[in-house]
Amino acid sequence: MSQPKDRRQARTRAAILAAAYAQIGETGVHRMSLRAVARAVDYSPAALYEYFPNKAALLDELAMRAEGALAAALAAAPNAPTPLVSLGQAYIAFAHARPIDFSLLFDHRRSGRRGLSTPAPPQGAYAVLLGRVRSGIIAETLPADADAETIAYAIWALSHGLATLQITHLAGFDADFPAADAAALTALI
Repeated sequence: MSQPKDRRQARTRAAILAAAYAQIGETGVHRMSLRAVARAVDYSPAALYEYFPNKAALLDELAMRAEGALAAALAAAPNAPTPLVSLGQAYIAFAHARPIDFSLLFDHRRSGRRGLSTPAPPQGAYAVLLGRVRSGIIAETLPADADAETIAYAIWALSHGLATLQITHLAGFDADFPAADAAALTALI
């Protein structure tokens, strides 16, 4: 393929992803329509199949990008003074700052792991959390006999629950959520 054609295809693919992302922001993941995306980029719905074989593939691409963004946000969380609390707070902050990505990750994408015998994908957000928990066990800030997966799961679940409540049911509720989040995460850890 020629370079101009490659660049044109890359721009079109990016425009399709941007249009799908914008539509998800308006209608939600489950109501995203390939026809509406095609209209937004001035393509026929059939022409989209040159770039994505189906709606699921398009959503998978967006969810994969969201996973990378969440992993980066968690990796950037301060490692001191309380690294696991910081990670939980970074997770919650991500949900607030990027609700479309948060929705893509948890309304569309399922974990690829089918059990504890399967390692967590190394570039995934959960791997960042699991790595910090394991580091805490090694550094003896957590008990030596602690189960890293159980602790990571509990932090993930608490952070997810707090974030989900705040961006849905409690949206607009006047409370000091950051202080409450820190207290809840500290109590758990």
